Parts: sequence; structure tokens; C-alpha cells
Amino acid sequence: MPEENGTGLKVRVTRWDREEPPAEHEIYARMEATGLPHLLRSIPAGTREQAHQHPYPELVWVISGYVRYGFAGGDGGMASQVLLKAGDRIELPPNFPHAVDVPGAEFAVYFSGSPFSLPPAHHPSNVDI
Repeated sequence: MPEENGTGLKVRVTRWDREEPPAEHEIYARMEATGLPHLLRSIPAGTREQAHQHPYPELVWVISGYVRYGFAGGDGGMASQVLLKAGDRIELPPNFPHAVDVPGAEFAVYFSGSPFSLPPAHHPSNVDI
């Protein structure tokens, strides 16, 4: 589902392709394959982030819970929304205004990747952690 904000920039939503929800390691492997540095994040139910934008592209891949994105209309209100569930992903172009909230009663857990994310820490295989 491409969503446009009047500037030609488009958001891309890709829905999970199976009935059973994904395992975290499967989403992790898919996120690794993108080559983007990424972070594992969790946000409590009821969290709301006001409309904002980033100067960089962002890819979000939901592991569990729900994340809702709202996209601004010409009057500054939210013209459209998309609800993501486990396995769904969204790709936001740079400078694309969006609001985010976590509906329901559970944490949303997801990977967030962009060229400006800090890379995850890698531990040597011979060190116990």
C-alpha cells in the first residue's frame, strides 16, 4: 500500500505473508539481509508519538503487538492510518511526516533500521555474556 504526502514521497507497507506470526529470529534474519543497521525496540501500549519526520529513511519490522502509523493531510490532521501487526513492515522515506501510536493492551516489539541507526554490539564468540 503506497501512501503519498503530496510531495511525491511514498510509504511502502508489506504485510506478513503467512497466517502464523513470525518468530523473532526470522524477522531478525530478514532485517539483517537488508544491510541496514537496526535496533530492537519495544514501546508500551498507549504510547503516542506526535507527528514528526526524520531526515533519513526508516524501515520498521513488527515482531509482536501492534503499531499504528498516521499520515498528515493537507490540513495538518491525520488523513490516513495503517495498522501493522506481527510480521508487517513499513518503509518511510526521508522527511515524511508521520505519527505513531501503540493501540491495544500489549507492548509493540519491532526492529527499526536506518542508515543512521547505531549498529548492534557484536560479542566475540569466545566470550560468555
